[in-house]
Amino acid sequence: MPVSFGLPKPLSRLLPPLAVSITVMVFSVTALSFVLTAAKALGVDGAATRGWIATIYGIPAALSFFLTFRYRQPLFVAWSTSGVIFAASLAGRPSYAELRGACLMAGCIVFALGASV
Repeated sequence: MPVSFGLPKPLSRLLPPLAVSITVMVFSVTALSFVLTAAKALGVDGAATRGWIATIYGIPAALSFFLTFRYRQPLFVAWSTSGVIFAASLAGRPSYAELRGACLMAGCIVFALGASV
């Protein structure tokens, strides 16, 4: 039986989604610090950092929104936090442009392999 904390039934139904949304919000804010740290370590300017943040958060959010409404269940597309941490660990070795090109090529290869199955 779900916990209601003495709330009326319509409000008690909101407790599980609220708990999940708080968890997701804390994770996403924490993950944002990784992006900002990686951008600083790589020497990326403000405009490119804003674009990077918009890409990392915007594309998964749009895909998750579409999938959730299409299949009527919460389906989330994963964030690329581990990729950001990996990119930050490479600071000073390849340039930011080389990292972007490598990520684009890796994405194309993964897409081609997935499409061929």
